[in-house]
Amino acid sequence: MDHQLQLGRAIQNMFKQESVKSFFSQNIQNIYQQEDHFNSPLFPDINGDNAVEYFYNNHQGFYPGRDGVCPYLVYKDCTSMVYGKFLENGKLRPLFVDFTLNDKRFKSYHNYDSHGGAILDIDGDGFLDLYLNAGGGMGLGRGMAYASSLYWGSPNVKKHAEWTIEGGSETALITRLENFNGTGRGRSVYFADFNKDGRLDILLINEQRNDDLLAPSQLLYNMGNRRFMKDRSFKEYIRVAIFSNLRKRKHKSARYLIIQRARCSPKGPNHAKFCKTHAYQSWAMYYYSFDYKKMKLMYDTITPIKDVDPCKNIEVADVNEDGMMDFFLSTQKKIQFFYSSKTSSNIISLKGVSEEILPPSNYKLGIATMQDFNLDGILDILAVYSSKIGRKNMTIIYSRKQHASKPPFWEVYKKKDRFPIFHEKNPSNFLDIAAVDYNNDGFKDIVITKK
Repeated sequence: MDHQLQLGRAIQNMFKQESVKSFFSQNIQNIYQQEDHFNSPLFPDINGDNAVEYFYNNHQGFYPGRDGVCPYLVYKDCTSMVYGKFLENGKLRPLFVDFTLNDKRFKSYHNYDSHGGAILDIDGDGFLDLYLNAGGGMGLGRGMAYASSLYWGSPNVKKHAEWTIEGGSETALITRLENFNGTGRGRSVYFADFNKDGRLDILLINEQRNDDLLAPSQLLYNMGNRRFMKDRSFKEYIRVAIFSNLRKRKHKSARYLIIQRARCSPKGPNHAKFCKTHAYQSWAMYYYSFDYKKMKLMYDTITPIKDVDPCKNIEVADVNEDGMMDFFLSTQKKIQFFYSSKTSSNIISLKGVSEEILPPSNYKLGIATMQDFNLDGILDILAVYSSKIGRKNMTIIYSRKQHASKPPFWEVYKKKDRFPIFHEKNPSNFLDIAAVDYNNDGFKDIVITKK
């Protein structure tokens, strides 16, 4: 016992405990800016060095590189993809990618319309793959010029290559990972093992087109051997989605897919019928039925929830620390929470929200996210607000109130005026937010995407 006590004291003396003096670093960087910066960047560990890299694909423009090897930011000779390796100072160095576009029937990608993607090992062969959803040309384009694309990863062969990928729209078509042959108006992609078979499935998140063609979101199951099968019963226009254990205790495996529906206008006879049962801003919960081998609708609010606006970011966590999963919403107007106290209750319900955080006076919410930013074991909230007057902005950190057993649980912890993030004419047009340790210092950093 004495030996264990001495060992414990020795280990304790090896560490220095300090509080985080400030959440806010002045090292704000616009990593990459261009007019068609529409999508959210990705932060995978591409080259296997246990540190994140940076990947971004432009909204438009898509061409293979000279000799197939693409260094970072060489657009005239390469693709519209941007790759980068973060250095200790937060800047990017080139990341060399052996990229091959192998489409044969369709070569002209001048109208390519990229809307969201993912980098992960889709086929389970140990190499990272790339999938890009397409946006359907403002909801009017049709055909291969607007089709989704898929690139399989493989071992590096060329000198200096750190990632080797090959494919295109025809590869996605062969694999059955296509979005209505370019007709679907994709907005993002969501990978998860929806049917619990150990393979990654994909949800193609679509919004309604600007014509009368019906092309809702698609759920595609991974059948192995680079083949996917469509769930023909799942049809939704989706604004946001999340897959989690929404009706169970913490640490249970994900089972439920919950969505907020996107806009649905009765254009033409198909949409007139469809939109009656898929109202804009209503919510639905699905689960995979092993008996029917497809997604089944478990819960539907049918109508929008009172005072809940369109969402930009949704997250699931045990917010009030009662052992049950809760729901965090970053909407167009405010931060809202649904707290659950029973394993059988629906987190999202027409009863309304459990708690909300209103913007400061004369400000409106841009976007917010939850993380344990100061590593004290308790969730924090970072929210970015823009002023209704002028181009000012404000960033606020909210922390949990000590010993609070019922709402309100949150209070302002830190506030920063004129945080130098935004310089555009419209400082409130936020698309996405993520917390990622991009400079590998152990603390989560904030990445915000704006239109």
